[in-house]
Amino acid sequence: MSQDHKTTAETPRGDSTPGERSSNLLQALLGPAWRRYVAGLLFGLLFVLLAIFAIVLVRPAKQVSSQSAGDANSTGSLDPLEFARQLSHASQKLSQRVGRAVVRIDAEQIVADKSADTEIAQLFGSAPPAFGQGSGVIVQADGYVLTNYHVIRGARQIHVVNYQKNRYTAEVVGTDALTDLAVLKIDALSLDTLPWGDSDALDVGALVWAVGSPFGLEGSVSFGILSAKNRSELSDSPFQEFLQTDAAVNPGNSGGPLIDASGSMIGINTAILGAQFQGISFAIPSNLARSVYQRLKEQGHFARGWLGVGLESVTAQRAAQLNLPSPRGAYVVSVAEGSASPSPAQLAGLRPGDVVTQWNGQPVDDPIRLSRMVAQSRIGSQARVTLIRQGQEMRLSIRVAERPR
Repeated sequence: MSQDHKTTAETPRGDSTPGERSSNLLQALLGPAWRRYVAGLLFGLLFVLLAIFAIVLVRPAKQVSSQSAGDANSTGSLDPLEFARQLSHASQKLSQRVGRAVVRIDAEQIVADKSADTEIAQLFGSAPPAFGQGSGVIVQADGYVLTNYHVIRGARQIHVVNYQKNRYTAEVVGTDALTDLAVLKIDALSLDTLPWGDSDALDVGALVWAVGSPFGLEGSVSFGILSAKNRSELSDSPFQEFLQTDAAVNPGNSGGPLIDASGSMIGINTAILGAQFQGISFAIPSNLARSVYQRLKEQGHFARGWLGVGLESVTAQRAAQLNLPSPRGAYVVSVAEGSASPSPAQLAGLRPGDVVTQWNGQPVDDPIRLSRMVAQSRIGSQARVTLIRQGQEMRLSIRVAERPR
């Protein structure tokens, strides 16, 4: 079409009349077949280009319009008051359902247990006082209850009270001071239980509910968010990392469940900062609590691997002194020795000053990681250890023993 216009424009205007120019244009359009063929191609190409251009322009506009409409439907059309009512109703239903599986625990005739207090102090810096009362959660319908160890430690008699005010005498199935967990058994059947949740899958900011009996006030529910995960600063123990929440937890809440929005247990409420709640509370993650529960139920205790070494971090200064490529690994400070019962580290030839860099082929980033890998190793197994001694890499074989109890 543009070529025809150009041909017409190049015709001298003084040599033709308007009628002649129209006749020439008509002849150009009705010329030989090849001209009509080329003109058709040009018209078709122009039409396709215009169509594509229109689609490109119109589609984003439709998408934006559709998205705006969706946003309006999801937020603008929802009355804030109605949203608040729905959230409140959901919280009420959740609390009612969860409350049937939460119990009050009364510990009686408490006696001092210095060895247990020492292990508990590794978790909290000092052993929590024994209040004689706490909370628990029913995890199996035939009467298995999970709670904190510090709730029942030193008690000669333990009673469990459910939401129907039924009172049961409890038997201690197993305890683990290093994670502050205990499993109790009551003589009952067809009890309401709480399902296990996945604490690793929960994101910071998620809504959570804490249920328990603070100060003996049974069935108390508090609400908040998950403030942080993997809090290991609370203690020097390598066996524990806590969930941090702002749900109110007070003495008596210990051992009760931390619940997510699906009604699943994602933690066991365990500790607060100071003597009273200050907006920060801590819970044992459900994934850790579940593994400890299974072991306690089956064996009565949690057998952990043990080497018999004192460990420290490899600082940048220490790495430079030892000519290490990076400040990574576990620095051996001491090795437990004994003529009658030598430690696994002593038998294998580990020495103070060694830096352990691998355990069974897995990298050792710091002492906590090594302690956890050792603890999770099968008792009696042979572990392959890579270390650096006086600048030279070495490999040793260590037979893992059970941590003394």
